[in-house]
Amino acid sequence: MTWNARFKVTEVADGHVRAVASVQDGTLNQNTEHATGMELLVSIDPEHETSIKVGDEIPGYGHFTG
Repeated sequence: MTWNARFKVTEVADGHVRAVASVQDGTLNQNTEHATGMELLVSIDPEHETSIKVGDEIPGYGHFTG
């Protein structure tokens, strides 16, 4: 499955960032599979602050092989 996404940050708390992308809202494009959404979870070293905030977009792309 090849995909590209604009993950929208929905949560930033306790050293974690959660972001989602969905076919339904047009933030996820993919082929060869039937995925309707993806979630991105990022762990950040708690000793460091992040400038990432809710509402930010994180672009991503990739290819899964089986």
